[in-house]
Amino acid sequence: MCDSERCPPGLQCKGNNIVVPVVANSTWLAEGGVYKLQTCPTGYSKISEEGEEDQQRCAPCAEGSECVLSECSVCVGCQAGKYKDIAGTQSCRACPENTFNPNLNAKDYASCR
Repeated sequence: MCDSERCPPGLQCKGNNIVVPVVANSTWLAEGGVYKLQTCPTGYSKISEEGEEDQQRCAPCAEGSECVLSECSVCVGCQAGKYKDIAGTQSCRACPENTFNPNLNAKDYASCR
């Protein structure tokens, strides 16, 4: 069941059991009258607290992290040699030629030296 009072932020509940994911290609499963988020698409992490299914949603990966899988649950930090300076669905970027970033989870271009 998905009504306006119990509709998780990751779904738009239209009534009559019609739901539309806020993030395209996120997958949801109705269990015991509650919609539960299963996976998020590339570039998103699954925001879900145990027992708080009514608050589930997909959120873009934070700066310094990415998820490049077709079905994502958790964003992982950028590897050495890469960085991501803004939150969003894009992947971490490689440092420019002749530079390198030895740190994991780098959040800025200045990390490339």
